[in-house]
Amino acid sequence: MAFRANESETELFERAEEFLLSPKNLSREEIKAGRVLLEELVRRWGPVVDSYPCWHPLVTAGERLDSNPRTRPDDSCGYQGLDHTVYFRNAILTCPYEGSDTVLESVKKLEFPSCVSVKCELLDVKLYHSSALPILITCEWLLHPQSDGTISQRAAVALMVEEELRGWKRAEVAETWETMRTYMLGRPCGKSSSLFVNQKTGQAMKSVYEALIWAGAFGPIRVDF
Repeated sequence: MAFRANESETELFERAEEFLLSPKNLSREEIKAGRVLLEELVRRWGPVVDSYPCWHPLVTAGERLDSNPRTRPDDSCGYQGLDHTVYFRNAILTCPYEGSDTVLESVKKLEFPSCVSVKCELLDVKLYHSSALPILITCEWLLHPQSDGTISQRAAVALMVEEELRGWKRAEVAETWETMRTYMLGRPCGKSSSLFVNQKTGQAMKSVYEALIWAGAFGPIRVDF
């Protein structure tokens, strides 16, 4: 099935809305305020997503103990205390019942690339449950995004290459773009575009990635799938 960005954006927003705003001790006023906030977050930080590209700063900042690609923020990425979490293109919204200081302090300890500015704040709004403590982690790009709001081609290509070359010494085989595209593009995605990068950027990423594997940087290309 072809990738339809608008349909994916709508479906994921509705899923996040139901997850965060279904009555769990929330009043009508709190639900209304929460919906306004979610709409504002999408306008400012991009659509709700399933998972991040493995090169996105929100999943690459923590200490690396292995070469496995990371696509969802958790303790393996250096975050502590995330719970009841929704992902946006350039933000993380998490709603733990307690330990908000744990989340805030863990983000302060992370080292993000110089092309972004990452901030973390406790929100004065009720989401998920009246006892939850919503926290917003935002990732602002210092390289201008595309006119459609997607991540700039320069940043996406450079960060992808940087992330992939990190593990070239341990690599035994090279995986094809088809195998790796969900890791490179984030989810949901199509053949060469996603809610993170548009078609032009995705094609550039694919060309660079395939140049690396065909040049032999990661060993022989795996074909047994």
